[in-house]
Amino acid sequence: MNVLITSGRTISQGNELYYKDGENYSVETGRCFVNPFDLLELDAVAGDSLLLSTETGEEVFIATPCEDVASGTIFIPCGPHANAILHATTRGTGAPDYKWIEGSARRVDTPPRSGWEILVEEGGAVFPLPEVHGHEETGNSVTVRDCRLPALRLSL
Repeated sequence: MNVLITSGRTISQGNELYYKDGENYSVETGRCFVNPFDLLELDAVAGDSLLLSTETGEEVFIATPCEDVASGTIFIPCGPHANAILHATTRGTGAPDYKWIEGSARRVDTPPRSGWEILVEEGGAVFPLPEVHGHEETGNSVTVRDCRLPALRLSL
């Protein structure tokens, strides 16, 4: 199915913006929002994997029905998944086009990759978590205090 792909921020993505190494950020940036009628045409339902392709590349996203998205359009949150299919041409602005990119969508059985997997494939390096001294543990999180910075919360 031919579609126009547009991107932007979601509230959930914004809530995870400082935790880009966490699973929640990767899950949120790996979603795509699709008109329910388009899901029918794609023979897909909520939670199915959709392969979005542009002339730059292709990436798998999880389908999320959204009546606010016009038929023929797919909305994707900004992040590693979106960057994998958006072109790098900036036309001198320093930022690529994030809106109305021509592409295609089809249902696939492959689950989406994590944000880390995408970044490593593009040449990035996984950094080790810092050693934590003088910290407070609560569940799977550690709050690190530094008098020069606000508290950082790291997922373990």
